[in-house]
Amino acid sequence: MTPKPLIVTVGCHRRNQEVLAQYLNKAGYNSIGANSLEELDQVLTQYTDDIKLVIVDISGFDSSIWQLCQHLRTVNIAFLIISPRQSASVAQTSLSYGARSMLVKPLVIKELLGLIRSLVG
Repeated sequence: MTPKPLIVTVGCHRRNQEVLAQYLNKAGYNSIGANSLEELDQVLTQYTDDIKLVIVDISGFDSSIWQLCQHLRTVNIAFLIISPRQSASVAQTSLSYGARSMLVKPLVIKELLGLIRSLVG
C-alpha cells in the first residue's frame, strides 16, 4: 500500500487551516498545518523528504513569506499560493518565486483538489 502524499498548509488563520486539512484528508492526503513561519521551519526540518506540496496562504504574513517561497523552490518542494484577493502583482511575484499556481479566496475546493491531483497525484 502506498503512503498518502503529505501536504503542508501554511497560514495565520487556524480555523482556515483546520477546514483545509479536513478537505485534504477526505480527499486522501495526509496534511500538516503550520500557523507561523517558525512552525513551518520545524515541519520542513522534520519532513522535507516526505513533503509533496506546500499550500501557502499569504494572508497575514509580511514580505518575509517570499523568503520561505524561495527556500521551497531551492529544496524542490512544489507550492501553491492562496491570496485574499486577485492581484496581478501578487500573481507575478508568486510565479517569480516558483509557485506552481495561485488561487484566490474564497477557494473553490473542487478546483483546489484538481490542481493538487495534477501536481502530486
